Amino acid sequence: MGDVRPGEGSKATILGTSLFLLLAAYYLLKVVRESLILSSYDAEVKVYVAAGQAVLLIPAVMGFGWLSQRVGRFRLVVSSTLFFAANLVIFAALYAAGVPIELPFYVWVGIFNVFVISQLWAFATDVYSEKDGKRLFAVIGLGASLGAIAGAYAAEPVGDAIGTFGIFGLALALLLSTLVGSWWVHQHPDGHADGAREEKPEREKPAAEGGKNALAMVLSDRYFVLIAVLLVLLNCENTLGEFLLDRVMQEDLTERLGASVSADTLENEVRAFKSIYFGAFNTLGFLIQLFVTGRLMSRKGAGFAIVVLPVVALVGQLGAFASGLALMALASAKVAENSVDYSLNGTAKNALFLVVPREAKYKVKVFLDTVVVRFGDVIAGVLVIGAMAAGVGTFGFLAISTVVTVLWLAVAWTLRREHAHRAQAPQSEQAGSASHEGEGTSGPKRATSARALVEAQT
Repeated sequence: MGDVRPGEGSKATILGTSLFLLLAAYYLLKVVRESLILSSYDAEVKVYVAAGQAVLLIPAVMGFGWLSQRVGRFRLVVSSTLFFAANLVIFAALYAAGVPIELPFYVWVGIFNVFVISQLWAFATDVYSEKDGKRLFAVIGLGASLGAIAGAYAAEPVGDAIGTFGIFGLALALLLSTLVGSWWVHQHPDGHADGAREEKPEREKPAAEGGKNALAMVLSDRYFVLIAVLLVLLNCENTLGEFLLDRVMQEDLTERLGASVSADTLENEVRAFKSIYFGAFNTLGFLIQLFVTGRLMSRKGAGFAIVVLPVVALVGQLGAFASGLALMALASAKVAENSVDYSLNGTAKNALFLVVPREAKYKVKVFLDTVVVRFGDVIAGVLVIGAMAAGVGTFGFLAISTVVTVLWLAVAWTLRREHAHRAQAPQSEQAGSASHEGEGTSGPKRATSARALVEAQT
């Protein structure tokens, strides 16, 4: 696991706890989302609705970018968390009133996922240097893995005990409780309750102060372009894989229960399957995070780690072909793929931003994790529409997904080399930049030199 040194445990533990609470809330809501939509619609509808998220994310990201330029990082976290908490209250009220929420709630959970979780990770990258983050992100990521396990496995018994409305209330409480950890880290940036810093911490500054917008920053930097393409292909392949699993699962349920099964029974069956499915890959992901991620990240770095997932996905797809697309074989392949994605790959994706300037950690990272990553859903939706119109069967969808994975692997390999170059370049640039700027403290030097590096490359 990661190398935690004296004085670092408090901050790492609190950030990990915040991620635990956030991921537990998300998975409680995710199981509810799946059971609601798949008990009412066919699997392809879920793909179409996911594609619509990208359109709704555009104004959301514009609003977030506007806010990030005017408030400090803690106020940014508080504002967006309270906004999503208010949304959740509205959905709970509509559900209690008997208003159909399946489609809008599905979209909202997807936006909640990429926005709030990305934001908390961005907060973490801002309070750690690249060197410290490389050591500690694996430890912090354990909180996310444990929260995902708890939320996924709890969804079924909690749903049986207090119902869907009760799950809404529990998720709301968990979400609001994450603000406590963010407040502590904001107040004690050095990790100690009584610690002091020689210079004023950067936390009081806005997360981004003018400059290029996120899209311009991405398009003008090859490193960001590669990350963007990687995220698009990753999400496209994952959406196609989940569509295949949902389609085979629905066919299996129809065969076992009959076409005339009630909506309530179908909802319970889907909730039970998804609870076990999510819990399984989150448990495996936790074990990977515990025994593999820290060692691999420390020895090989984020560039190498991002190549692992497309390899795992490709092996799983070949296994699904060999099994004749049996439900358990396909589910097992997706469990393996998602476990690596939510542990090793999730940590590696966030660590890619440790070598970029502070402005990019908020502007670019949030833009990539929201609009860009969901563009993969749009591509997947187009592929599903076209394939359905052409009469492509289940094996045809698997073949399409395999082609996407091969492209994804090629991009990951290219990004691996670019990251190695970017991780080394700041060290040589910092000395010259610091001398030119005349900065006297390590914190400002790091931020200034990194910003100068990106401006020179763009």
